[in-house]
Amino acid sequence: MKEKYIYKRGNCYYFHFKIPPALGKGRIFKSLHTSDMKKAKNIRDTYLSPILSQLSAIDILEKISELISKSRNEADAGMNAIRKGTFGIDSSLKACAGRYIEFIGNSTIRKSTCREYVYIINKIVSILDSKKNVNSMSKSDAITLRDKLIDNTSSSRLSSYFIVFRMFLKWLVEEGVANQYVLDNTRITIPTVKTEKTPVIPLEKVDECMSCHPNWTLVPRIARYTGMRLREILRLKKHNIVRHQDILCIKVDERSKTGEPRIIPVADKLKDYLKDITEIEKTKKQFDHFNTLVKKIPGCEKCKFHSWRVYANTNMMEAGVDQAVRMKILGHRASKSDIHIGYTSVQISQMKKAVDLIP
Repeated sequence: MKEKYIYKRGNCYYFHFKIPPALGKGRIFKSLHTSDMKKAKNIRDTYLSPILSQLSAIDILEKISELISKSRNEADAGMNAIRKGTFGIDSSLKACAGRYIEFIGNSTIRKSTCREYVYIINKIVSILDSKKNVNSMSKSDAITLRDKLIDNTSSSRLSSYFIVFRMFLKWLVEEGVANQYVLDNTRITIPTVKTEKTPVIPLEKVDECMSCHPNWTLVPRIARYTGMRLREILRLKKHNIVRHQDILCIKVDERSKTGEPRIIPVADKLKDYLKDITEIEKTKKQFDHFNTLVKKIPGCEKCKFHSWRVYANTNMMEAGVDQAVRMKILGHRASKSDIHIGYTSVQISQMKKAVDLIP
């Protein structure tokens, strides 16, 4: 660099440097406090080296930025090519929804589920701008969708709408049609589902509820005297009727909600009907409509099949049956705070007396 940026005034050398615009502009004029050229060069280099290093780093960053920008443009161009190859030029919300509906129509999901998805997707498209490009979907669009649905949709229904909506967006991302940020930006807070307490079937209506359909009397009868869940009853076969300690019982397998098998004694009022247990297989698919029929009975407008569990538990409680015995019959797990229940041994004979108390 020889004597560059070094100037002599009188007997002393000075360092004079114009700061580049990249570092903020300005000038450095500094006395080097020496009249020896060699020492002056060494002192100058201690000032200049950090400045030149910063300039070099800035040049490198600018080149990296150019490469990133170039790569991003090439990636966007490649993605656009994929989108055009997959969907054609039209990547509007309506066109993408049509493709997704076609995709689920050819999938292996149940027809009823497919119809539900189609309805929800069409509903979403009708609320949002159908011409909107899927990659311009934002959080504000998701909030708009939520606010327009919230007035006339239950919390649980609203949640299912957004589950399907995000499944649709996720599929678009996987297909290379939408960017990941579309999926990330549409993640918003949904109102929590407030579940109502399941009502008990009124005592004066139990016989009517049990026979709301003439071919379905066995399943609700089992639920009435055992408190079993619907899915547990619908899986019952002849080999599930067993004798335990010389007491006729129903054996519930490990596919129950708690994942644990359990034994439920058969109430005397139920014994004579278990010979027809094979009838359950013939009517199991029809029980999707039980809740609809039972709600038509006056006084049972909010009842459902789960109300039989509430009925069994309530009547045993009112008859003075200990909580540990009731939980054993119903298949409820004791919480950490229920120390008494956790250390209570329940005998099959106690359970038999309990189910016989159910009216």
